[in-house]
Amino acid sequence: HDAIEAAFGGQEPPEDLKPYVQPTMKYLIELHLQNIRLEDVVVNQSEGYAGRVDLMADFNGIPIVIDFKTRKTKKGERVAPYEFQSMQIAAYARAAFGSLNHVWGANLYISTTEPERVEVVSYKPHELRKEYEAFQHMCALWRYSKNYDPRS
Repeated sequence: HDAIEAAFGGQEPPEDLKPYVQPTMKYLIELHLQNIRLEDVVVNQSEGYAGRVDLMADFNGIPIVIDFKTRKTKKGERVAPYEFQSMQIAAYARAAFGSLNHVWGANLYISTTEPERVEVVSYKPHELRKEYEAFQHMCALWRYSKNYDPRS
């Protein structure tokens, strides 16, 4: 994360991270993102959660939330998100933009076993809305199980 953030600032990544940072940056540059915000903290007071978003930007005028994940990949096999990763994107997007009607999300997977491989799984607005509904239930369950409600 730090090396990608530094690369956005024009810094050269350390040699050992170049096989991971350079293809990630190449992919992101090709998207022609605008209004890029890195490592922003987002807060949803009404639901009582917060998080740090890896990247938010406008993609062709559409707001997008991107979360970077490392993954051990196998040649020829597609990357599938782990359970809850799409909920995380939905929660970040809702906290950042207040609505999920026109927001897209994505996990950008950076392979740790196949240098220079990056793969993206994207989430459309209707998918994020569904994931956010599930997240709300999990958030309520968390508050209940911890007997803690940060909203009060």
